[in-house]
Amino acid sequence: MVVGNLVDNAGKHAPPGTPIRVTVDQPEGLTRIEVSGRGQGVAEVDRERIFAPFTQLDASTNRRVSGVGLGLFLVDRLVRGMGGKVWVEDAPGGGSRFVVELPDLAAV
Repeated sequence: MVVGNLVDNAGKHAPPGTPIRVTVDQPEGLTRIEVSGRGQGVAEVDRERIFAPFTQLDASTNRRVSGVGLGLFLVDRLVRGMGGKVWVEDAPGGGSRFVVELPDLAAV
């Protein structure tokens, strides 16, 4: 559900036909998932706010992206519930990269 919501979010905000990149790595003691897209990016001032429920950065009535603003909230709650953390940062070359870090339960 976490990866699905992040990919869905990236697809909504990326220009049509641009790739969405998903990578998974397992540095010592962690599982790290990154989802990157070429959308407009997220301003630093909005990076914590986007994980609040019912948050849409574009609140206009004619916005291009649909939804009620629960996808990233759910991602945050699920990740925290598994003892992890999630954040957004600038992606190399433009757009945003959402990063999820989860404890490696096999190492516990």
